[in-house]
Amino acid sequence: MAWIFSLSAEFGPNRADADNFSEYFRHVSLVLSDGQQFSCKASVNQESGGESQNWWCMISPTKADGEHLNVYEEEQLLTELSNLLYKHLQSSPPFRYALIGVEVDDFRTYDELVSDDLIKDEPSEFSGLVVSSDIWSRLGSPNGFVSFRPDYLWVPFRPPARWI
Repeated sequence: MAWIFSLSAEFGPNRADADNFSEYFRHVSLVLSDGQQFSCKASVNQESGGESQNWWCMISPTKADGEHLNVYEEEQLLTELSNLLYKHLQSSPPFRYALIGVEVDDFRTYDELVSDDLIKDEPSEFSGLVVSSDIWSRLGSPNGFVSFRPDYLWVPFRPPARWI
């Protein structure tokens, strides 16, 4: 089974928001400290779970040959790419919430997110989770989130000891 490293963002019921986000990242080039370049492959889909059918965009960095990353062998690379993706997320079109990691596509439906007590009680378990200020308020304004960009908060990203 292949593990996919990506940035996944949720947009609510408006597909146009997901399409705008997708278009923004299709033009992003990620350049690592060693000069390696990665492009961003974007896909938009409607979630299959939950009571509402919200839209998601998944951004996957790919090597110059179009191949996905080998998450078993490239953990340091994943950390550097995560930092670059978060930097671009700071100026991206709006979204409701987003996370970068391995197998994070549709990681929580909106209904699951706002009812998840762990996010409210232990947000540090969700390193890198970025939420709009509206979502943060809906979660009960939990401690552990700090400013990410205007109208967004996050649990600061900590690279995991192991990505998978």
